[in-house]
Amino acid sequence: MAQATVARPTTLAGDMPLWDRLKVPIFYALLILWTLIAILPYWVTVVYSFMPKTEIFAPPRLWPSPFTLENYRVVLTAFDEFPRWLLNSTLFALSATALRVFLASLAGYAFARMRFPGRRLLFNLILGSMMLPGMAMLVPQYWMAVKWFKFVDTLYGLTIVWVSSSFAFGVFMMTQFFKQLPRDLEEAAFIMGPRG
Repeated sequence: MAQATVARPTTLAGDMPLWDRLKVPIFYALLILWTLIAILPYWVTVVYSFMPKTEIFAPPRLWPSPFTLENYRVVLTAFDEFPRWLLNSTLFALSATALRVFLASLAGYAFARMRFPGRRLLFNLILGSMMLPGMAMLVPQYWMAVKWFKFVDTLYGLTIVWVSSSFAFGVFMMTQFFKQLPRDLEEAAFIMGPRG
């Protein structure tokens, strides 16, 4: 005995309520507007770097007029330390980011997957440290860097102090990330082994 199937009526775009048709374009328009607002300070900085010093206090412009490379020539020729400054910034950014991601991943995995005594208390203490304002931590961080580790005027001192000051947020983010991963994925990796 055959069952009769009832076809569901299809709705045309004209049958949709006005808000349902407009919410996606409005959402993307707001995203584009916010992106432009966020990029504007960086764009103005780049534009002003291509303008002569005499034009810096002129009304804001979105395109360099007149265009010049004099500022870059001065930086590259007048400052002998500029390559070292650039190298220091690059080394600091790369090493601090890699160290922070590595350590936060280890701690986040431990908090998300392992069970050990005091886990919840320790995680709450780490979250509580995020509530301390950064200005309140400047003196203790400097004291720790000077008295304990003798890190003053060293690149690794700057890196370690920065990683320790922003460690709590990274641990929180990585813990939430590992909690979202299904345990079946880990079990499959253990079964497959390193050679897969």
